[in-house]
Amino acid sequence: MSERITCAGLQVDAALHQLLVAEIAPGTGVSADDFWQSMASVLAEMMPRNKALLATRNNLQAQLDAWHQEHPGDPENPDAYREFLEEIG
Repeated sequence: MSERITCAGLQVDAALHQLLVAEIAPGTGVSADDFWQSMASVLAEMMPRNKALLATRNNLQAQLDAWHQEHPGDPENPDAYREFLEEIG
């Protein structure tokens, strides 16, 4: 397991942090601390939306799985499948 360090409340791989500090950030005008602070802000803003999207994906996948279990080997009826797909969005 890789070593982790805490940056702006995030658990970051130590090698990634070192790469940012030594090779990526220098010359950009953005300090490693500012980068991690910005990353933490973006993640805090986007994680709830990502969680909701993953829940939607899981729901759609469950519906797809159920349909295919109820219609095994039914490629001869693409209209029914298209109707189902339109129904679930």
